[in-house]
Amino acid sequence: MKVTLSLPDELLSAVDEYLGQHGKGSRSGVCADALRAWIKGKQEEEIEAYYRSLSPDDEAEDRAWHDLAARSAAKLWP
Repeated sequence: MKVTLSLPDELLSAVDEYLGQHGKGSRSGVCADALRAWIKGKQEEEIEAYYRSLSPDDEAEDRAWHDLAARSAAKLWP
């Protein structure tokens, strides 16, 4: 899908500098990669917030499920 973005001059300059240094790719590709990295970072923040919010009982249950899954995986893929 084609989308038009407006970027501050300093961001566009950074994109162009990156492309000049690496000699391949496009502005669109750099923006797509940056958005993918941003989405991944947001997902990691949500996961971290979830684990920080666990009660001690929830942490113990999570650890027990992790251990069970690890033992099961070890049996399937020795």
